[in-house]
Amino acid sequence: MAAIISGGTLKIYGHLVNPDVPYKTLLLSVSDNAAHVVRETLEKYGMDKENPDAFCLVEVCFAISELSVRICDTLRYNLG
Repeated sequence: MAAIISGGTLKIYGHLVNPDVPYKTLLLSVSDNAAHVVRETLEKYGMDKENPDAFCLVEVCFAISELSVRICDTLRYNLG
């Protein structure tokens, strides 16, 4: 019998959002997309009035000799 995977937890390291809070943990399902994760993260950081389209979700992977950043979804990112 195959195991049914329904989701799990994800740590969001939002030190640029709030330096006093190193990370927030989200409980997600396998059907949640990056836009949902951004909305949930903003809510957890008390920023639920912010436009989630002004933020993006990135995955940072560290290797011994390089740093690679991969955008996980096509959300816009505003620096201003």
